[in-house]
Parts: sequence; C-alpha cells; structure tokens
Amino acid sequence: MSTQISGGVNETGLICVSDIMPERNDGKSRGSIHSGLCVDIIQKQDQRSGKKTRGVVSEILTNSSFHPHGIKVRLKDGKVGRVCAIVCEETFSQNHTPE
Repeated sequence: MSTQISGGVNETGLICVSDIMPERNDGKSRGSIHSGLCVDIIQKQDQRSGKKTRGVVSEILTNSSFHPHGIKVRLKDGKVGRVCAIVCEETFSQNHTPE
C-alpha cells in the first residue's frame, strides 16, 4: 500500500518531511525514525558547538520510544549521534528514473 503525496518531492526523488509533516521532524520519537531516513544528527563531540552532520539512518540505537535529546542512531557511514531533525525520506530506489 502506498501513499500519494502532492508536492514536496524534489528532483532527486526525496520528500522533505518538514513540508508535509512539520510535527514529525524533531527526531525525539523512535516511531518516526527508520532505516533509510535522511536525518541531521549531533555527534557527542559536537554537542557544545551544535555542529550537525547529515546522513542516512542505518540503525536505531535508542531502545526507548522517546528521548528528550533525540533518538540515537548510526548512519550508513558509521557515524553515531542523536537525531536533531528529520530532513527527508527516500521514496525511490537509486535505479529509479523520473518519468
């Protein structure tokens, strides 16, 4: 079953979640995070500066359903941090060519 979404899809086949579900983009609820999601994280060493790192979720590390500082994830490149924003959701495979 698929969901039709009007607008919000950019040329790379990504949906900007903040455009269609603004309440879902804070990264504090485990239910809104899944593998393949494009997110901004703050790594432990960057907590003081607030430097964000963007990547695609590989694994969810937080077991609880909610965390006030963000759900901890491992990105596909191996970096670990807490989600501070959900940026976009992949909707097409890499082999997909827009019509």
